[in-house]
Amino acid sequence: MTEILKKEQYGEYEAFAMDNRFACFTQSVSWTDVKDNWGHEIVVSRDEAGKIRGGMLLLLRKILPGMVFLYAPRGPVCDVKDKIVMEDLLAGAKLVAKKYGAFGLKIDPAILENDEESIAALRAYGFRYQPDADEYDTIQRRWNYVLPNIEGWTSDELLASFRRKHRWSVRNAIRCGVECRSVGKEGLDDYMRLSALTSERHNFVARGKEYLGKMLDAFGEDRMRLYLVYYEGKAVSGAIACRYAGRVYHIFGASDKAYGHVCPNYLMQWTMMNWALETGCFMYDFMGIPAKLDENSPMFGVYRFKTGFRGEVYAYAGEFDLTYSAFKAGLFRLMLAVKKMLGSVRHFFSGLGHRNKSTAEYAQENKIKEANEQQEAGE
Repeated sequence: MTEILKKEQYGEYEAFAMDNRFACFTQSVSWTDVKDNWGHEIVVSRDEAGKIRGGMLLLLRKILPGMVFLYAPRGPVCDVKDKIVMEDLLAGAKLVAKKYGAFGLKIDPAILENDEESIAALRAYGFRYQPDADEYDTIQRRWNYVLPNIEGWTSDELLASFRRKHRWSVRNAIRCGVECRSVGKEGLDDYMRLSALTSERHNFVARGKEYLGKMLDAFGEDRMRLYLVYYEGKAVSGAIACRYAGRVYHIFGASDKAYGHVCPNYLMQWTMMNWALETGCFMYDFMGIPAKLDENSPMFGVYRFKTGFRGEVYAYAGEFDLTYSAFKAGLFRLMLAVKKMLGSVRHFFSGLGHRNKSTAEYAQENKIKEANEQQEAGE
């Protein structure tokens, strides 16, 4: 049975998603508080007893007047091969599309690119699929690095599974007096300083302070944490991690390269992994890695760092699109093609919404602040 939930029913859906291994934090009700510049609806499939057996959080975005786009980030929350559940969810999505005049639905479930059965099922439902999409042509990264099947492991067992250098680095950080702890929003200024250094070093634009603050507020410290690593009283590394549906996700990270010799990032990852173990999670997800594993790539160091923890590369299938209006969908694809000539598709979608202060602006503010402090010290 198909149902579009009322707001007072969202708690029932959240309880279902939190306990479902097909769920991701971007399918949480809390994610709508982060993406508050998008509309949203939640559709579910119920069994004969009225219990939710599948669900899908739909984000709604007006691209242009008369052009609305539906997106289920890392959805739906079900086995896509379950035809009965999927037909219910797609019937609900169609009702939502009719209500808002949406031209299409995009989903990107966490199914692997070699899962031919799931891909065939989605195609049979009418989804359009482009295999082998480029790294920057999808909203979510297609390549993640994960530590799977860690449920029931001890902290010592997990540490013993790392490469020798990584084990030494975790212990070296501890010997050097480095400390990693979960802090509240009061740590965001320190994190933004580190994020500015990292984005400048790797040439990318990171999320702003306001956006990260919304994430922490939306999920609460029990599910979303800002970790900072301190050396001699100074924050030298940091990360934002989320615990949801049996996984801990390392979403964002930043560091001051000048303190690499005390190995803060190794201790930080180790601390977040222990959060996963302590809460009974079955997976630790490092999130994205570069698709092209070329030693000359500027992000190869990120890949090498993550692989030292001896996990697995998960190559996801990518995006699936269901069209309700061929004409409007064609216009939208043309817009994306033009945007691709100017930048990545991911940046196009991240740019749909409120503008937060960038890390470059924080970096400039830090430079001005440091200059003022030096001037005051000289007076």
